[in-house]
Amino acid sequence: MDTDYTKTDLITFNDEMSARQLALWRAAFMLTSYALGYLLYPSRIVRTIRNVFLDSPAAATVFEHRFKDTLSRIKIQAKKKLRNVVFWRRPRPFLGQILK
Repeated sequence: MDTDYTKTDLITFNDEMSARQLALWRAAFMLTSYALGYLLYPSRIVRTIRNVFLDSPAAATVFEHRFKDTLSRIKIQAKKKLRNVVFWRRPRPFLGQILK
């Protein structure tokens, strides 16, 4: 998904529908199409779980790529937060303290 496709400050040419409503309807139909595809073909659920959660290097769809990217960003942020918590509790000694 492109950021231009999902942004909500669009210019619409319809007096009956705002840009926000258009973006919400577009997101609803996109999510519905994904849900319908996964319900009609349950093997896709298994494939997605296998490709995303079992650290498979392959991704069969764009959705799987985006999902894997999102999960990896969350993991990186969690590691950074954990590292900051660990260093906050044990501050590193200054060079002057080491030489004494």
